[in-house]
Amino acid sequence: MASGCFFVLLQIMETQKNILLLDGDLQSAQEVLDTLHKNSQTFKVSHAFDIEGGIKYLNSGPIDVVLLSGQLVNSPGIESLRNELATRAIPCILLSDVNGAEVLSMAERTGAKDYLVKGKTGPAWLPKTIMNTLRLTEAEKKLDIVFEEYSQRIESFSVVVERMKEPVFIANAQNELVYTNAAATSLMEKPQWETFKPSIAYRSSAIAETFETTALDTTYAVNVSPITWDAEPCNLFIVEKAAVVAGAAAFATGLPAQVSAPVMKIMENMQQMAGSMGVGNFDQAAEFAGNVQNAVMQTGEVLKRFGSFLELNTQQPEITNFPMKELVGQVLAEMKPSFDAKEAEVNVSELPKVNADRGMAGQLLRELLNNALRFSKPGKKPVIDIGHDVFEGETIFCVRDNGMGVSRKNHEKIFGVFETLNAETGAQGMGLGLAICKKIAGLHNGKIWVEGLPGHGSNFYFTFR
Repeated sequence: MASGCFFVLLQIMETQKNILLLDGDLQSAQEVLDTLHKNSQTFKVSHAFDIEGGIKYLNSGPIDVVLLSGQLVNSPGIESLRNELATRAIPCILLSDVNGAEVLSMAERTGAKDYLVKGKTGPAWLPKTIMNTLRLTEAEKKLDIVFEEYSQRIESFSVVVERMKEPVFIANAQNELVYTNAAATSLMEKPQWETFKPSIAYRSSAIAETFETTALDTTYAVNVSPITWDAEPCNLFIVEKAAVVAGAAAFATGLPAQVSAPVMKIMENMQQMAGSMGVGNFDQAAEFAGNVQNAVMQTGEVLKRFGSFLELNTQQPEITNFPMKELVGQVLAEMKPSFDAKEAEVNVSELPKVNADRGMAGQLLRELLNNALRFSKPGKKPVIDIGHDVFEGETIFCVRDNGMGVSRKNHEKIFGVFETLNAETGAQGMGLGLAICKKIAGLHNGKIWVEGLPGHGSNFYFTFR
């Protein structure tokens, strides 16, 4: 970039940057000050002759970048300055009189982000280096935030998995167990572990699968899928007794696809971001950082929803008698912004009183209504009807929509945990909403099912007993 173009770029910066120059040589300092004063709309410069004075400046107001003369690198207090800069996340640029290995050693000692050799570069390089350093620092701050959020999501995932009653193992490519939850640790202490252990072995296949294994006359259904754990490829194993799941680990199916997909996206974009930052393409690095942040949020949402599902495993319904229509009205009021955004029409017929847990019943309704909105037909006004019928003395509630519908072969499948029909419908879902509905209905000794065909909407029926 030509210096003239760069000067124009500096002038259109929105905020003025505070620069602190530490240089005991008045003539050398004046050259730097003169260069930066030409860009006074972009830079506000303060000057201190020694380290002690520089630390006072740091304590007196905001500083964005410190320019440190190489002559002060061996001064008393240099470690204190480095610690101050690290604590405040203020980048440092070294202005050196020497070149080669010596300047690299000085930059490492001071923690400098970059360096310039005095007399070897033109005046335009100083403001350009400052701006590049600021961009790099901003990208690193965003990356730190993303790492923190990602770590919190992984911690949340661990908490959720730890509470599962099913044994969960994670094995790396060296067939080392890198994670086991409490149930898995308990299984490892039992006699059947020695015969079961060979089943927990890393598989290079990237396709999730379910297999059965027998240990001491007990048959287990094991779901194994690829997952990234601590930045290395691993396998996630979720184990259930086959008798409980009728020969298939239905509970576990699809978990890695929902969790590991955004994690893989995080790792991929982080690598691309590091590459962009390495070649000075900070705009592209910022774009990758945004992608990472979106993937972290996606992972967090999946884990949050999964946690909501697991919470139901520890709850018992508090049954009360209340008007169902009153609850429907409350849920519709809460969801009004979502309905308005889709310009949806909702029709509610007369509804009887019901014996159920009011909170759980409300959650079931919200899930069904969200499902109706998510799988509505593009370009067509969503119409949702809420009603009931009585069959052989049993009250059956219905939530009917005019959306995409579900093929008959998937009428049972859609109520499985992490089962989605994204490929069939084109709409994006996590595969948890209907699983939550089924869990709630089951806790009430009721049931839930769907009727309908692709392109003709869906009728979701549920009962509470």
